[in-house]
Amino acid sequence: MMELLHAIVHHETFGRGEVIEMNNDVISASFPKPYGKKKFVFPTAFNQHLTLEDASLSAEMAEILKQNHILVEAEEQRIERANRMAQYRADSIEKANVSSKSKKKK
Repeated sequence: MMELLHAIVHHETFGRGEVIEMNNDVISASFPKPYGKKKFVFPTAFNQHLTLEDASLSAEMAEILKQNHILVEAEEQRIERANRMAQYRADSIEKANVSSKSKKKK
């Protein structure tokens, strides 16, 4: 995980904040009153909600988001293939059951 502790972030609603905690896939940032501490999912929060003030961190984050997008796409494709296989198997079982019932009637 990228080291963001004490990095300055910007949020459209909450304004300028500081990353104060990082745990697994969650980061916490402290924003001015009345917003206070907010938690975000890492790294997806940087797709829409947060931006980094530091240009070098922004470049590193862009690469992480790119890699994350590739992983998410691959997982979505894997799930789609698994769903198609499950549907094919269910259709095959249903077809076999219909065929079996029609043979018993004869």
